[in-house]
Amino acid sequence: MRRVHVYVCQVTLWLGLCWPAPGQASWWQDAKDKVHAWSEVVEARFESADSQSPSRAEPWQQDDPLVVFARERHWSLTHVIEPVFNSELSLLDSAELNKPALLLVHGLGAHAAQDWLPTLPGLAEQFRVIAIDLPGFGRSAQPAGDYSPANYAALLHWLVLEKHIRPHLLGHSMGGAVALYAAAKRPELFTSLSLVDAAGILERTAFVKSLATGPIPLDQLPEQIKARSYSAVDFAGALIEQVSLLGDPSEVLNQRQIRELALGKSPTAKAALALAQTDFSDLPEDLPLPMYILWGDADRVAPLRTGYMLRATFPESELSILPDAGHVPMATHSEEVVRWIQGTLLEPSFIDRFRWQPRQPSGEMLTLALAGCPNTPLSGAYARLSVKDCAYLEIRDATIGQLLVKDSVVKLDNVLLAGSGVVLEANESVLIGTGLTIHTEQAMKVSGSRIDWAGASITSKGDSFQVSRKSLFVFSICKAEGAGGIGKLHGSFRAEKRRF
Repeated sequence: MRRVHVYVCQVTLWLGLCWPAPGQASWWQDAKDKVHAWSEVVEARFESADSQSPSRAEPWQQDDPLVVFARERHWSLTHVIEPVFNSELSLLDSAELNKPALLLVHGLGAHAAQDWLPTLPGLAEQFRVIAIDLPGFGRSAQPAGDYSPANYAALLHWLVLEKHIRPHLLGHSMGGAVALYAAAKRPELFTSLSLVDAAGILERTAFVKSLATGPIPLDQLPEQIKARSYSAVDFAGALIEQVSLLGDPSEVLNQRQIRELALGKSPTAKAALALAQTDFSDLPEDLPLPMYILWGDADRVAPLRTGYMLRATFPESELSILPDAGHVPMATHSEEVVRWIQGTLLEPSFIDRFRWQPRQPSGEMLTLALAGCPNTPLSGAYARLSVKDCAYLEIRDATIGQLLVKDSVVKLDNVLLAGSGVVLEANESVLIGTGLTIHTEQAMKVSGSRIDWAGASITSKGDSFQVSRKSLFVFSICKAEGAGGIGKLHGSFRAEKRRF
């Protein structure tokens, strides 16, 4: 049992709080081998629990802010038995049946539906508002089971069918990931999908990197490291990518009994682990629903990069960016959030005031060779762009015929790479790209580099990449179309002396 508890610490580490060391990998397989043996011992315990009465929630606390709100506003706040986890679900409902329904899904955290509290009076002016506490959170019971987006999505499906509604679906943070999953699996049950600072959709290596990395000023680095400044600037990202290649330390917790014994009564840990294990790359891109995305540009939990990726992945979606807002804009910018929800769902032209649109460069195609870094991001149209010895460069809203990068860290946002030859050569460099569109007749050449792309679309006549020296690749919901057909690119891996 001691090993299991140590192992859980490693899983928590891997999620961004801690991380397993290479020397510990020897006992991972040992722990997995023992899973079957002791799962039989405890199986009866969980089967017995499943056959018992529903998991009950704690009694209402009369000073609970949500209880006080419901009492003062004469809203319905009840516990209902839901069938997915067989537990009591806390359900807040304004119950104004003559208004369009709006179903709110919260993120991680003990407050649960209370996170929406600052927005509820404004939203209730136009909508019948329904806010739930997901099982394991807030005022709902904490049942046994897998707190995964798939199970939470099944719960939402049951709820809307039980209530005989076809609501607008709105999710925040983890709830955004749950809402996306639910709408993608059963779009006919919902009128629209809205996401606010959705978390956990990036490939997990890229997501953890986003929490841990950022450009480091060169004057803060030791002299011996400055000689390889491109790798020093992104040192944390390199470390995270390397460790991710050791394998998935959460695999052993896929066993239900071990997960329950190991993670115990921590719903946040169970839900966070399940979210990190979920692969969103198989969701359909042609979602037959209006899709609206709102992001705080100062979010340090769920990076704005995820919003850009979603906008690129779902072409019919609309992305709005809220200035100076962090991860919970309902708390800090409640009036703006209410106006955005009311406007986008009820007044289609309203989105024009918020909409973020990729800008298309115009003008003459330039040829530019950089040795070092400019002080501002680059944009525009380039027939050929060469970047060398640059610690950190941003390229936005650009069209490039050929990009050559050596000993540099380059961030690419909304960039079109298109040409008749090799459109990209990366040598001893880091390329972080979001919302890329690539058309290449010859394979892109990568040597001793790291590629971290999200929401990229690659079209090639043959192979997409030709890798000479050892390189690392992290793909988040990307796709590639070539001679072999259309395929998904999602995950992290190492490549050397190969084409793919």
